[in-house]
Amino acid sequence: MLEIRNVTKVYKSKHGQSVTALDNVSINFGDKGLIFLLGKSGSGKSTILNTIGGLDKFDSGEVVINGKSSKTFKQADFDAYRNTYVGFIFQEYNVLPEFNVEKNIALAIELQGKKSSRDKVDELLEMVDMTGYNKRKPNQLSGGQKQRLAIARALIKDPQIIMADEPTGALDSNTGRQVFDTLKRLSANKLVIVVSHDRENAEIYADRIIELKDGRIISDRTKHKTQPKNQTESLTVVNNSIMHIRSGSSLSSSEQKLLSDVISRTNSELFVVANPDVNKEIRRIARIDNNGYGEEFVRTTDDDIKRDDKATSFKTVKSKLKSKDAMKMGYSSLKHKRGKLVISMFLTIFAICIFAFADTAASFDQNSSMQQTVADLKSDSLTFAKKYSSKLTDPDSTSTYLNNAYISESDLSELKSEYPSRTFWPSYRTPIYNFFIERGMHIQSAYIITEDLRSKFDFTLLAGRLPTNASEVVITKAMFECCRNRQIRVDNGSTTVEKRVSSMDEMIGVYIPNTSSKYKVVGIIDTKLDEKWLTDFVASLDSEGGVFSGMANLGILECGPHFAYYLYDDTDIDDSSDSGVYLHTSDLDGYLGFSCSVTAQNEGFPANTTKFSGYSTLTKLGKKQAVLSISCSINSYYRYYENTYQIDFYTNVDRLGLNFTFIPEHGDNGNVYASEAEANAKIADIKTQFSNWWSTNIVNNSTNLAIIAENLGKFGFSNYSDSSLIKPTFVGITYHWGNNNVLTISPESRNDFGSEVTRSFITSGAYYAVTCTSSGSSKDRQLVADLCDYKTTSVTYTVQNEASGVLESFGSTLKSMTTAFLYIGIAFAIFSALLVMSYIGNSISYKKKEIGVLRALGATGRDVYRIFTWESLIILGIVAAISLIILFGGCIAVNIVMKNQLGIYITLLVVGIRQIALVCGVCFVIALIASFFPTFRISRMQPIDAMQERK
Repeated sequence: MLEIRNVTKVYKSKHGQSVTALDNVSINFGDKGLIFLLGKSGSGKSTILNTIGGLDKFDSGEVVINGKSSKTFKQADFDAYRNTYVGFIFQEYNVLPEFNVEKNIALAIELQGKKSSRDKVDELLEMVDMTGYNKRKPNQLSGGQKQRLAIARALIKDPQIIMADEPTGALDSNTGRQVFDTLKRLSANKLVIVVSHDRENAEIYADRIIELKDGRIISDRTKHKTQPKNQTESLTVVNNSIMHIRSGSSLSSSEQKLLSDVISRTNSELFVVANPDVNKEIRRIARIDNNGYGEEFVRTTDDDIKRDDKATSFKTVKSKLKSKDAMKMGYSSLKHKRGKLVISMFLTIFAICIFAFADTAASFDQNSSMQQTVADLKSDSLTFAKKYSSKLTDPDSTSTYLNNAYISESDLSELKSEYPSRTFWPSYRTPIYNFFIERGMHIQSAYIITEDLRSKFDFTLLAGRLPTNASEVVITKAMFECCRNRQIRVDNGSTTVEKRVSSMDEMIGVYIPNTSSKYKVVGIIDTKLDEKWLTDFVASLDSEGGVFSGMANLGILECGPHFAYYLYDDTDIDDSSDSGVYLHTSDLDGYLGFSCSVTAQNEGFPANTTKFSGYSTLTKLGKKQAVLSISCSINSYYRYYENTYQIDFYTNVDRLGLNFTFIPEHGDNGNVYASEAEANAKIADIKTQFSNWWSTNIVNNSTNLAIIAENLGKFGFSNYSDSSLIKPTFVGITYHWGNNNVLTISPESRNDFGSEVTRSFITSGAYYAVTCTSSGSSKDRQLVADLCDYKTTSVTYTVQNEASGVLESFGSTLKSMTTAFLYIGIAFAIFSALLVMSYIGNSISYKKKEIGVLRALGATGRDVYRIFTWESLIILGIVAAISLIILFGGCIAVNIVMKNQLGIYITLLVVGIRQIALVCGVCFVIALIASFFPTFRISRMQPIDAMQERK
């Protein structure tokens, strides 16, 4: 069954010296019998055992098992061979401390994929005299019990070969004899190979003794029975040295004389023993069987090698360590170096949390954030504005942003039909001039007061009365509080004057400037705006760049009931006077661009006109020829403190494809002037600077002129009452100091273009926004989910509330930081993997011997990897759980701080399924990676190197 042929094994020391452990050794062990390998330390006997057991590799030669040569074996084949054929008994027991006695035994058979039998375990324990020890842990056993446990473990899978390395080296003599007695019984049907220094027991128990020296075989002897010499019927001589008197015999005179002669010739002392127990021990030591036959060792021949009659082919079973056993072994490693484990887990949790927070920020989604914000705000009302995506008008754009659109009657009817449980009130774009307070607050929404509107919103009249005609208006408490004790501009007949109001009564009767009529404030209502928000907002008006400025401009000040005018129900709202807004009957199609007013002109051009090549002598426009005048506006307005002015310059030149924009001064840079005259002087200077810039960079710069010409050639305009697209031929470009872009055409083209044209396509409709009452957090959240899509490529609604402006601001900021967050997350994930990898490496060092034992039992490198993968999974599972708790708690804390401490009423960080999956997925991947690399080396080590904890 088992044979080694010409096996050589050379060890190399650290200093480069070579030691030959086996020198071309060949042994045929046969199929059964008890074979002892004897020799001094370093003779090679243990190396032979490790070689034939597949625990160590050799340099040359081969091992043959059931006719199968090891020359084609890989490490996995040796693992399967041990798992199938070999049971090991080690000098140091090598039982696994994680498992009790029963599991230690059962593990060997379970590695073969078989189910262990409790009866079989009990039978083996009884065989080794350990009945009732099933549930004891190894640390509760004596040395002898551990060794007998190792024997039982070796026998559970009924191996054909049992290999024992100094099995009694750490045992007392009595226990040692018990072990050898057991091995002797087993050798009747199995091949038992024992490595030992104990020559005495070898000669007592061995069927064959092979002695080695310096890696070579110096003796190979097999035990043979010797025929006793029959001196008389009662007296025989065994092995030429022992006289055996049969039990119950009476010696004759001649036998007595023979005995006397033997005694007289003996120079050493003699014992005549009648004690049965002592005689039994003498028989054992003297190797005399019950029939009186003796034993002697003679040189082994081929006929002495014991073989089974039946032929056996080489078939192996690959091991598979159960997951629960691997997990238990992995978990036991956590008890080692707990301090380092805690530190590693803490740092890993920190890294994973940074990664998770980074991804949460990077995956910021305005849709989900707005839904959560609406649910958290628990507002009395929701206001929606209609938007269209820039993708509609510019499909090639690399970014998507939303543009204002109007809500039509059909839109409103559709909302009422789809959500019958809610009442919707339309908001108009206000025809009233804004209040110009010191911070420049702009009121853009206007509602027509109806009794239904008033009752649904539960408005409370705080001062004055409701309007009774189209020239009267009601403002809100929020608007008044922002104006209280601040300068506002009001109509005083033929002029506008500056005025301060300190009470609601002083506000009543104020006339607001308007393009066509005077609107008088006749009342102030309370719209139930959250008092804390209002207080914080008013306070922010006294600080430059207050935290609410973005929120105010883009949120509730733009649309909604809290900052709006309330008009008499017969008021005629006319939006078309606003030069920046044009109504269309067409669906959304076309391009994004300028809104233009049309001026008809017979001949001549403005003095600052730049003519393009080919039209330098042109003095009159032909049909569908045009000159585009770019708007360059300079505005001045009051700042937050008295009698000071700020100027703001703006031009559309950059929209014509040039890479720069002329902005010599800008209010955001702190250009504040003490008087209107000083501000006007600066405005005149800016105009002069711009004229010089225009002459240099446009008129006299052919490259820039060509760029403008090319881009103007792409423009197409549509009439506000006609959906058809008109593309004029541009023959020049100019600028003017006004608020509109002006398209100059010939009188013959007047009917083609109409009075106003636009390329900012806005849906037809009369309403600026629409408002409905709240129906509860969850229902409001669902309504937002149904209507709003901040990443749409078509038409959508967006919420206009305290949070909308900030969400847009944060959304664009976080989007720009996505790449940075990604790299931060990856860096911390790698850091986490290295931390866990370091700890797993320590665990492997700690459990190296146990790994070797497991491999000796037949486990594969894959089984080893499974153990430490489970350890990593346990660690990373705890890390993931704690990280998710911190992530949820941290995001909630950030949102609370933003609301309660900073006054920013948005739910910025929302943990979603993606973050949960990402944390769990990253931890899982880290667990696999962190366990793979440290276990890769240990799984490729020879089992004997791992057991002896060699580096």
